[in-house]
Amino acid sequence: MDKVIDTQRMDGSFTDLADDRKRVRIEVTLKGAELSAIGVTDIASLKALQASKLQKCYFQFKLPTFSARPQIRTGSDVLQNEKQRWRSKTWLRAGLVGLMAMDRASENFLETQKRDVAKAVRRIKGPRPRVFAGKRLADSFVAWDEMNRKVNVALTALEKREGTAWKKLKP
Repeated sequence: MDKVIDTQRMDGSFTDLADDRKRVRIEVTLKGAELSAIGVTDIASLKALQASKLQKCYFQFKLPTFSARPQIRTGSDVLQNEKQRWRSKTWLRAGLVGLMAMDRASENFLETQKRDVAKAVRRIKGPRPRVFAGKRLADSFVAWDEMNRKVNVALTALEKREGTAWKKLKP
């Protein structure tokens, strides 16, 4: 959600933010088992909640990596580059979550293909199938360090504000 206004008043007036003051707001809604998993069972249990510990499960920002082959020597190089173009288009259309889902589906499909090839070769009792190169040389996603640091600072500040607010309440 983009924050483009500030200082909203009861009469409906507000202050437009200048371009350099506009920002994005992230909202997360936790329900049911998720609340129990972080130790929130009632209002009083919020006092013990450490907001900075939420980052590990809920606020991990990542950027995709793409590995196109600069020199085309084989058909495999062409296919690799086309796959990377397809991944980048998916990322632009569906974001990181969509790209992760596509990568997972592609990996699952390749695993089924490997099993099917191995099964067919066993049936005809031919030579064992070629072993594929294995996992990627580089991760398909890297941590977005700058954003993760900003989130950590924000969660730590939230934790301090909440701690101060709880101290002001009478027991």
